[in-house]
Amino acid sequence: MTVYGQPQMSPAGTPTTVSIRDQETWSPVVSYNLDFGDGTPTVTTMQLTVEHTYQTAGSYRVTVVATEQNGDITTDSGTVDVGPPALLVP
Repeated sequence: MTVYGQPQMSPAGTPTTVSIRDQETWSPVVSYNLDFGDGTPTVTTMQLTVEHTYQTAGSYRVTVVATEQNGDITTDSGTVDVGPPALLVP
């Protein structure tokens, strides 16, 4: 499993897409639990992409826990870099 954010450097206050690239297993995944590393509540989903808005610039460790139908659990993490808020252009 691989975790990454798009775009590579998001400005604070704008949505960042966190993507999970999961390798095929013989037992299907029944849930992904995402901890975005910024103190917000963990999100449980079946989606491979989730949007999240970071309010403060910094480097965040996103941790994903995948639970498979057979009970196996896989954990992986990746870093999302967030820059200062973007300037508004009229």
